Amino acid sequence: MSEGTSGAEGKGWHAAGNVPLPSAIVQQSGWFSLKVNGPGFHLIPYAVHLRSLLSFWEERRGDRLIPPLDSIEPSDTGALQPIVYVVDVHPEPFDLAYRFLGVDIVNRSRRDYTGLRLRDLPSQAPPSQIWRLYEAAVVHQSPQALFVPLIDHPSLHVEMLAMPLSGKNHRVDRLLGGISFDLVYRPYDQSRSAVSN
Repeated sequence: MSEGTSGAEGKGWHAAGNVPLPSAIVQQSGWFSLKVNGPGFHLIPYAVHLRSLLSFWEERRGDRLIPPLDSIEPSDTGALQPIVYVVDVHPEPFDLAYRFLGVDIVNRSRRDYTGLRLRDLPSQAPPSQIWRLYEAAVVHQSPQALFVPLIDHPSLHVEMLAMPLSGKNHRVDRLLGGISFDLVYRPYDQSRSAVSN
C-alpha cells in the first residue's frame, strides 16, 4: 500500500499537486490523546474522514470492548468505503492478510493486495510500520493510528487507522481501517528508514 506509483503518472500517494507545505498539524497535538504504543502512535486520527470512520466503529461497538466482525461490512461505511481496508488476523502463527481494499487504496498502490499476506510484501512485512500498526491494534484491542512514510518520499506521510473486530472467543480476528491520502510533511528520520513502510 505504501508503494505508491509515480506522481508524474497522476497516481500514487505523492501525486503532483498533492504535496503539502510543511504542516503545523504534526506539532499541534494538544487536542487528542497522546497514549503512545511506540514511536508515532496515536489513538485519535488527525484526518477528518478517519475520525468519521472511528466514530462509525464506536457506534457499532456500543457497550462492548470491540465490535464483532459480523457487525461490520465495508459497504456499511458508505462514502468512506474507497479509503477502507479489512485485514484478516491469523493467530497461530501470527500473520495478517488483506481481505478487502477500497478502490482509492488499490488505485494508489502498485497492485491490488487483496488476498495477500503482509509477510509476502517486502515493504509491509515485519518490522515495517504498517505491520507494527496492525499488530498494535490486535495486542491492545483498541484503535491505533500512525503516520506512515512513503517509500520513495520518506518525508511525506499518509495517516493510517486500524481498529480491531472480534470473532469467536472475543479474540481479534479482523481489523477494519482506513487511509488518509492528505499527505503530511514530517522531517526525514534516517533511523526509521529501515522500517518505513
